[in-house]
Amino acid sequence: MTPIKFTVKNGVTTFHYKASELINFARLGFKDGDVGMILVRREGGILTYKGFGTIENPMTRIHTLSMMHCPPFDGKMLTDEQRLIPLKPFFTKENTRFVILDMSNEDAI
Repeated sequence: MTPIKFTVKNGVTTFHYKASELINFARLGFKDGDVGMILVRREGGILTYKGFGTIENPMTRIHTLSMMHCPPFDGKMLTDEQRLIPLKPFFTKENTRFVILDMSNEDAI
C-alpha cells in the first residue's frame, strides 16, 4: 500500500492511507496473517512499520517494527513526498510473457 498523505507534528511524520485499503489490509491480516507491514511513522532516521506477517511467516496479530535508516547500506533516504508516489510494478504486460513449452515426445509412447 502507498500512503496518500502525511502530516508532520513535533518533528514526527505520520503517514495516512485510504480507509478502504486500510480496512481490507486489517481484515486480511487478522484472517490470514500474510499481508506484510506498512509504514506508519518516521522520526528523523527511524522508520516505524505496523502490520502482520508474510506468506513465509504468517502472523495474525499486529506487530510494530522500528528500524534506523543506515545510508551506507540503504542509500539516500526518500523524502516524505517521494513516499507518496506509487512504485512501478516489476512485471508489466510489456516485459512479461507466458509461454507453454511442450517437451513431450509422442513417438516414444
